[in-house]
Order: sequence, then structure tokens, then C-alpha cells
Amino acid sequence: MTDKQKLETLWNSIDVNTTSAIKDLFEGNTGAFLELLIDTILYKEKFEIGLFEEGRQSGSNLIYKESQKEIELRLKKNSAYDLILTVEDVEGEIYVFRNKLLNDEIKLIPENIQDLMYKVREIERPMTFFNTLIQ
Repeated sequence: MTDKQKLETLWNSIDVNTTSAIKDLFEGNTGAFLELLIDTILYKEKFEIGLFEEGRQSGSNLIYKESQKEIELRLKKNSAYDLILTVEDVEGEIYVFRNKLLNDEIKLIPENIQDLMYKVREIERPMTFFNTLIQ
């Protein structure tokens, strides 16, 4: 099984009706979920780096959403990265799981994506990029 297939299996294994198991899966596989996000972006023709604001925190973000699941990479003003998994169950209840990335996990983010996220955060304007910029 290729790495891409393993990541797809991980993503597809999220059952929106078993939120306690999702938390364990996410916390134990932060690096794999990050790779899934990056890998998905690399296969798209273009992608957007947007902005987020939550309480006193703000910065840039990169999001992949599919059906009732969303994975988001955030670069905050303090230069810390968070990876956030949001899942909506069949009853419309939303669950958010958040992990602060460690240095080893941050190294999984290609430098050119990090540079683009810093740029968007700096100019405070969402931008769309063609995937040729990161390959």
C-alpha cells in the first residue's frame, strides 16, 4: 500500500458517528493528517490560503473539506501552527479537534507552502495559488 493510499484509508476511516474514536485517531496521527492535507493540495490545480480570526488569534489557513469532515492548517500571528479536524455528525453536531504542531511535524510542511502562508498572513488578504508554485 502506498503512502497516499494509507492516508486515504486514514481519512476514510473517520466515521462521523464515533467522535471519541476520532479524537484518539487524530491525536495519534497528527503527522499523517498533516501529510494528507499537503498531499491533497499538491494534487489540486490550484488552492487558496485564506485568513482566520478566532477570539484574539488570527492568521492564515489552508483547508481541505470533504462532506462532513474538514482539516485545516493554521499559521497564527505568533508563528505557531495548529492542525484542526472538524467533523459534523449526522445530527448536525459539530466536533472540533485541535493539535498544536511540534517542530518535527512543522518540517513536514513544504517550505514554499510555509512561505506562502507567511505571505498571506502578512498582507492579510486571502490568495489563490496554482499548484505549480509548490512543486
